[in-house]
Amino acid sequence: MILHRVPYVQPSPACRCPVQVCGGIIPDPDCPDHGDRKSPAMERHEADGERCRELRSTRP
Repeated sequence: MILHRVPYVQPSPACRCPVQVCGGIIPDPDCPDHGDRKSPAMERHEADGERCRELRSTRP
């Protein structure tokens, strides 16, 4: 199962995480914003799950 994560704050230009259609990301372990050492607060949801589809429908 792949989990998308939605950051609670806007990522910096240094972010290297791939952005998904729902607006969530798949964190890159070496990302200065979302890497393992940072451990930022993020909402987690299953890729293509109910929450993912809900978020996707609200994006422009």
